[in-house]
This record gives sequence, C-alpha cells and structure tokens, in this order.
Amino acid sequence: MSDKTKNLVVSLSFILVILFFFLGNLVMPDAKLSVTERRKLAQFPKLTINKLLNRKF
Repeated sequence: MSDKTKNLVVSLSFILVILFFFLGNLVMPDAKLSVTERRKLAQFPKLTINKLLNRKF
C-alpha cells in the first residue's frame, strides 16, 4: 500500500468516527438525571416569543 493510500484510509476513518459520534449525539435525548452526581440536571428554559420580546430569556 502506498503512503498516499494509507493517508487517505486513516483520514477517512477519522472523519467517519467523528461523524458517527456527532450523529449519535444528535439522536440521543438530553439527559435529565446525573447518575454519578445523583441529582437532576438543570434544563434550558423554554423559549417563547413573549419571553424574547420582554427580554426575560
């Protein structure tokens, strides 16, 4: 195998691994409970037009 082919295989493998974890993170739901800290996690506030216009967001 030539150096160019090896570099291409390594680069594509790296990109596929990064893409796999990115897509996995998008698909998984947000955690609501931290098992290691034994507490509920803070959630982002709900964004509404009213809160945005009143600058309370």
